Amino acid sequence: MSRRISTTPLVADDAVYIAAFDPGRLVVPDPLSGRELWRKSAGGAFTTTPFMAGDRIGASDRTGVLHAWDPRTRRSTAQLPARWSEEGRGQPAVESRMMFVGERAGPGQGLVT
Repeated sequence: MSRRISTTPLVADDAVYIAAFDPGRLVVPDPLSGRELWRKSAGGAFTTTPFMAGDRIGASDRTGVLHAWDPRTRRSTAQLPARWSEEGRGQPAVESRMMFVGERAGPGQGLVT
């Protein structure tokens, strides 16, 4: 499955979402058997805990890209170069389908679709 996990998994909608550091991918195992149900690779190691934003799962990798997936279709819905601050390792604030993140250059925001 993964060699290194450095963030807390997200448990939502009867599933466990693991953003792995090594290798950089989102992994969803079967909660009963542990067998991998699906995975999505990223350009770099994940450094943030997965989070829910509306009906999407999100996480940021160490290259500063914010990824979003639709858990029902298992498809990527966004890859935003948010310049996420790995040093801060903060979690985004989501309110009314608007997501606020701390970027290297200061505060930023983006629409969660």
